[in-house]
Amino acid sequence: MQEMTIIEINGVKLEVDLRHAFEIVSDVDFNRLELNREDVLSKLDREIAKKEIELEEAQQRRAFFLSNFGRYFANADVAKA
Repeated sequence: MQEMTIIEINGVKLEVDLRHAFEIVSDVDFNRLELNREDVLSKLDREIAKKEIELEEAQQRRAFFLSNFGRYFANADVAKA
């Protein structure tokens, strides 16, 4: 069996490894895709909250560094966040 082949989809050529077989099918039944507005917004809100926590932690690490090691870099220009 040939392991690699080139396929073209809408003018885009793709090199495909046939050892990892797949099938491309069109989904014309758009009703199968179930999106719930509240679920999507809830997921986005959780992602935002996670990023806000990450930002706060990074700001705390920065403040810790400046308070404990800032004096060693007195000549460096350190912008306040």
